[in-house]
Amino acid sequence: MLGEIIAVAKSTFICCLSAAGRLFKRLLRPAPATVVAGIVRDAVRSKCELVAENAMLRQQLIVVRRAVKRPSYSVETQSAPSAQPC
Repeated sequence: MLGEIIAVAKSTFICCLSAAGRLFKRLLRPAPATVVAGIVRDAVRSKCELVAENAMLRQQLIVVRRAVKRPSYSVETQSAPSAQPC
């Protein structure tokens, strides 16, 4: 009797884990990116979602700009007169 209950519980647990795994795989799969779907999706987004995405994209630009090394200027190159024709 107890063995049957444990066997049923084990098979139910394994079935639930399998279903959860399939669900997660389906949810984590990227949506097909078609132009029409993108236009429709953007058309129905709320202003709050658009502002949040804009803020995220601005932050990414800030990080990219910070990662690019700027040229260093020495004292000689900063104080050198520019060669302009007269």
